[in-house]
Amino acid sequence: MDSTSGKIFLKNLPFRELLKISRERVKSHAEKELLDEELYLIKIRLLIVAISFVIVIGYYFKGQIQEAYTYFAILVLGIFILLGFRYLLSRFRDKVYVLSFTLIAIESAFITVILSLSAWYRDISGLNLSYAIFGILILLITASSMRGRFFISLVHATALVFSYIVSLGFAVLSGYPLDWSIQIARISILLVATLVSLVLAAKIEVYSSRSVHDFLTGVFNKRYLNEFLKIEVRRARRKGERFIFILLDIDNFKEINDLFGHLTGDLILKRFAEVIKENLRLSDLVARYGGEEFAIVMLDTTVERAWGRVKSIMYKIAIDEKITSLVNKCVTFCAGIAEWPTEGEEVETVIALADCRLLEAKKKGKRSIIGPDDRNYRISTKQMEAIYENVSTKSTPQDFSGIEN
Repeated sequence: MDSTSGKIFLKNLPFRELLKISRERVKSHAEKELLDEELYLIKIRLLIVAISFVIVIGYYFKGQIQEAYTYFAILVLGIFILLGFRYLLSRFRDKVYVLSFTLIAIESAFITVILSLSAWYRDISGLNLSYAIFGILILLITASSMRGRFFISLVHATALVFSYIVSLGFAVLSGYPLDWSIQIARISILLVATLVSLVLAAKIEVYSSRSVHDFLTGVFNKRYLNEFLKIEVRRARRKGERFIFILLDIDNFKEINDLFGHLTGDLILKRFAEVIKENLRLSDLVARYGGEEFAIVMLDTTVERAWGRVKSIMYKIAIDEKITSLVNKCVTFCAGIAEWPTEGEEVETVIALADCRLLEAKKKGKRSIIGPDDRNYRISTKQMEAIYENVSTKSTPQDFSGIEN
């Protein structure tokens, strides 16, 4: 990337916006799902920290007590540390950010302890000559950007730099001789590494987000939906939970494109996705399935609640002034609803079942919802006329029950 394009890239990535994006992703249920590879990586890092901590403690305290008691104490300490890490992994297995921030705190504390002990015991490989420790700090700060999470990289790098500064303060209090020209140079290098790490994390996060989101509507794409469902099935099986899969298809969308143009069709798709997101929980997921089709995954809920939510979304879209003003009529959709694992252990079976119910709903004459246990619902033509009249006069009731069938 040349300097001009680099400046343009940074200009389009304001700091506050990146923090906002990262915080929203932290809150998002989809982003909390822990991939197997990341869990494996965290296990390795925790094991390395535990072993390193035990070795360092044993090294600095081996002369304080008898050798036999030293090895026994190190063994007991190692067991307690590993049990503590095992508890963390079991307690927060599905919460990647809790584990990440916990590991950041542990790594920072570990660096501070090593450097502080070096200063306290006047170790010749301490603060001035500890190139290995300093190299590890640089490596950890730079590697944090590979996660592609700007917020985590910011916290990780800040914590590591802070741990180094704290250890310097401890060295000053203990009377350890410091070469401040070396320490200022090191801190400068750490700050530069932090800046590079944040720029890399920002770029990775932006490009990663683009790869899993639909460019037009901003919701997730089908590729991400498939990956999410695989992860969700494993998580739901472990916890004994269920989820509802819903497919929506906008009625007469081809006619809208032909009569009003594709630009109007794009605006309807964007607003359609916005209304769906506004009427779902933060833990639920919406994705563009293809064309004018959208998929919804509602986690840990019942068919009754999902059924009521889909009816509510249909009504909200029908009365949405931004949509009706584009085509001078109410826009509706058909929906097919299926439940996992009640209606199928394999996610492909549930998707196929929802798709079949969607096709059946479309054959019934649009504006229809079909779900499990022969549930079906359809807005009549008379209701649609009454809805549009109410929208025009800005006197819409709260739901369909206020409109004569």
